[in-house]
Amino acid sequence: MNDLLLRLIKKHFPDEKGLLENTAFFDALSDVFDEYDDDRYILEQSLTVTSNELMEINDQLKNKLVAYQSATDKAQEELAKRQAQLDATPEAVFSFEANGTVSLVNRAGLELIGLSREQVYQNDAKQNLAIFSDLVSNTDEFEDIMYQTETTKEICLSGQLEFRDGRFFEYFTVPEYLGEKYLGRVYYLRDVSKLKEKQKELKFKAFHDELTGLPNRAHLLNTLDRAILNAEENKTCVAVVFIDLDNFKFINDTAGHGVGDEFIIRAAQSFKENIRCDDIIGRLGGDEFLVIFDGISDKSQIEKFKQRLMSVLGKTIVIKNREYDLSCSIGLSLFPDHGDNAHDLIRKADIAMYEAKQAGKKTFYYFVPQLEKVALDRIDLESRLRNGIKNNEFFLMYQPKVDVSTGQVVGAEALIRWRQSDGSIATPNEFIEFAESTGLIHLVTEWVVDRVCRQIVAWNNESSHQFPIAINISPKDFTNDQFVELVAGIVHKYNIPHGQLEFEITENVFMKDTDHSRKIVRQLRALGVLISIDDFGTGFSSMSVLLDLDVDYLKIDKTFVSYARNNEKSAAIVKSIIDIARNLSVGVIAEGIEDQKDLYFVQNAGCNVAQGFYYSRPISLEDFEQYVERVNMQFSAYMG
Repeated sequence: MNDLLLRLIKKHFPDEKGLLENTAFFDALSDVFDEYDDDRYILEQSLTVTSNELMEINDQLKNKLVAYQSATDKAQEELAKRQAQLDATPEAVFSFEANGTVSLVNRAGLELIGLSREQVYQNDAKQNLAIFSDLVSNTDEFEDIMYQTETTKEICLSGQLEFRDGRFFEYFTVPEYLGEKYLGRVYYLRDVSKLKEKQKELKFKAFHDELTGLPNRAHLLNTLDRAILNAEENKTCVAVVFIDLDNFKFINDTAGHGVGDEFIIRAAQSFKENIRCDDIIGRLGGDEFLVIFDGISDKSQIEKFKQRLMSVLGKTIVIKNREYDLSCSIGLSLFPDHGDNAHDLIRKADIAMYEAKQAGKKTFYYFVPQLEKVALDRIDLESRLRNGIKNNEFFLMYQPKVDVSTGQVVGAEALIRWRQSDGSIATPNEFIEFAESTGLIHLVTEWVVDRVCRQIVAWNNESSHQFPIAINISPKDFTNDQFVELVAGIVHKYNIPHGQLEFEITENVFMKDTDHSRKIVRQLRALGVLISIDDFGTGFSSMSVLLDLDVDYLKIDKTFVSYARNNEKSAAIVKSIIDIARNLSVGVIAEGIEDQKDLYFVQNAGCNVAQGFYYSRPISLEDFEQYVERVNMQFSAYMG
């Protein structure tokens, strides 16, 4: 019997009699209870299974929800990072939906358009288009960009836009796709105004002189090329004017580079003020300028141009309370007469300028074909001179300096000669001035000083010829900042005793800058070098030189000696120089002694040392040594 039914019967029928009387009934009822138990068990089992399934599904949903929330948080973090990264970049970034609304904008983008993020996100396509259209200066260009991106979704564009406020922005735009689906477009704008300004500045510097702001050589060549093309089309002429400042190096060296720069600026301004506003003036470099005078239909215009430009000459420029004379040498070439290209015309104008400078400066020369041959000859001479220095084609001649009372040799002057490749011998008059104009004089002087010092050492070691050897020093060397250093190096190299090396320097050199001259003389004398003032008496302030400088000898210019016998004034000058020198304890050397009468005159005037053809012409080293030996033997015989 079913357990539940049995408990119920015992509870309600305590008397077993009733149970026995209804056994069949209770058995049937027990079967019903058993079936119920079975159904309940099945239901319970079914509920248990269902509950487990629901719990499992619930757990799965919870896990999915957690995963979704995590993914959402991560996505939000990524979006926040992306926004922060975009906000950190100085470039403006806009992301537009396909409908023209903005889905993303960074801080730079908001600053560019002057709106808040909320305002931007609320704007529709039409409002956004109006905002950007108001920003750009060229609306047609902007509308063309919009048209291209609208009609060709996949297009990528880049370029530059100028804004109304003067700024320049470089833009890039690319489409956004998800597979085949067009999502919208991203715009990237970078402010390149400073870069643009820098490029403009660099371009200006590339074609303009930094000091004066004038067009430079590259700019002038381009301008001249265009002027030539225009002249060919219009059947006109172009004048190319080459200007070189006179004596600028002296200003730069004596007053300093600051004053030199200011002088260049003022000179450029003066030139600019005296040409037409359409003419182009530029600086080639250093102290050289070029003027392009085009559109010449009548050559008489050139003369008027010349007069305007020449009016600048002689102008006084005051810098730091000191006056400087604006002087220049000018050369002119003409298209098409003298050339058909810029380089040729500039070269020929330069040739004409050089001739103007050689003619005495402060003047104007037109190019003529003959000048080109002269220029080519100069180029050839420079080449041969360089090779002469390189190939050791120079040699020295010696002219003795003689004690007028004893006839003994007390010194010598070393005079350079150039044995050229064709066998001919060139004297200093044929190449020294040219060497000075090309800067090669420094190499020539270095060779001479070195060779003389070498000879002094040889004589000190091998003979009794221990007297000073004099060298003529070019003004270009004396004013060169490296000259003393060069001399010191050679003197120390050969260990030259004091008083055996002598420099002869013309009087006029000392007049240009007395302070500088005093400094150089002091430094040279400290090295043991004797100083002689050459051609004394020909300068403008000979006496002031003696007061300002501590020198060893005066060499009386030979013109005074040659005229002294027949000219009382010349004789008086010679005697005065000798008297002054004696009173100042300065030695005197009379040069240009041609005969016995010249010798008697200077001897009677009190001069101690003489030099000239009467004693000997410049002779070779071997002949000079023989001359000294012969004179010494004669003196010994006379004294013995």
